[in-house]
Amino acid sequence: MNEKANKHTFAIYFELLNSIIGSSAKVLRLDHRDVWKRLIKVLRLNVGESFILFDKSYYCLLSLKEESLRKKNIIVADVIETSVNKVLSPEIILACPILKKDDFEKVVYFAAELGVTEIVPLQTDRVSRKWGGDKELSRLNKIVISAAEQSKNFFLPNIKNLTTLDKFLNSSLDEKSKKIHLDVDGERLLGFIEECKRNAVDKIILTLGPEGDLTEKEKKLLKDYNFKFILLTPTVLKAEHAVVVGLGVLRSLL
Repeated sequence: MNEKANKHTFAIYFELLNSIIGSSAKVLRLDHRDVWKRLIKVLRLNVGESFILFDKSYYCLLSLKEESLRKKNIIVADVIETSVNKVLSPEIILACPILKKDDFEKVVYFAAELGVTEIVPLQTDRVSRKWGGDKELSRLNKIVISAAEQSKNFFLPNIKNLTTLDKFLNSSLDEKSKKIHLDVDGERLLGFIEECKRNAVDKIILTLGPEGDLTEKEKKLLKDYNFKFILLTPTVLKAEHAVVVGLGVLRSLL
């Protein structure tokens, strides 16, 4: 997020932003009931207060003008700055088994909040539920937007369709990427962090197991693809908690 935008500046996803404003625009004029309602009735912004509109490509920092308070459903604002959404470095691809629905939604929220580039839902041997198809994918994309509005990380991760572990591993994984699997029998995370700093890692592929863990066959498959097994804590964490701890440490220290 740009230095001109306070960390508490309200941000709203607006899919049509690219079609109504260019990089050289000085004033935004928008006739949109939902955005007006959120800004004026819910957030109760006053004249001169700043807010952000963003889409999948870039975001725009704006300052509310008086006309927005006088005309219902009309937003008029000075354009302070527009900027392209940036991917955090290193890029992180998260491949996670489909946990119980609520838990998996938490994983997706945390992943978007912490700047994951791509989320890959996995069907593994001990996954105990069915994938919800396009309906579930649509809901997860809404969760990603909510996380982006809160975190001010405007680059929205790409959520892939459900795949199996072996198909994911057989896809074109970048050989230069660091590949890690979170596991209670792994090595300490600090060593991995130090290795990444020495070698200037650009991309990390992160996997973890579902409730009940991966099978030994699945773990062997990961090792065959040169995944390093990493221990986060001396205690056993729930999968969604492991995602928060693991991603949080990576984002804090790399």
